[in-house]
Amino acid sequence: VSRWQAGSLLLFRITSTGPVLLRIIDAAHAGPVYSLCAANAMFLSGGGDGTVSRWRVESKSGGLDLHYLKTFQVVSLAAVSCPDGTSRGASIKGIVCCELPDETVIFVGT
Repeated sequence: VSRWQAGSLLLFRITSTGPVLLRIIDAAHAGPVYSLCAANAMFLSGGGDGTVSRWRVESKSGGLDLHYLKTFQVVSLAAVSCPDGTSRGASIKGIVCCELPDETVIFVGT
């Protein structure tokens, strides 16, 4: 999976001759997609809209597919105030997944 500046996700299958584009998921985010994270059958995308979207990865003939599950508003679209008195945009710049026995925890960076 790759990200695209327009807020879309691109799903590729890797072959011996190189990547083959399988699907473009338009408007996965309202703005650029900055971060991607995969853990088992879960896939997360984070964007310039301050949201994290959760996707389910499924096998299908010819490769994998992503199915949208839910979007979480992680940070306000307004600027985030930092402890040092500065502020920055509310884009999701990084996601890390941590799978625990009873839950999945995600860490996001803005």
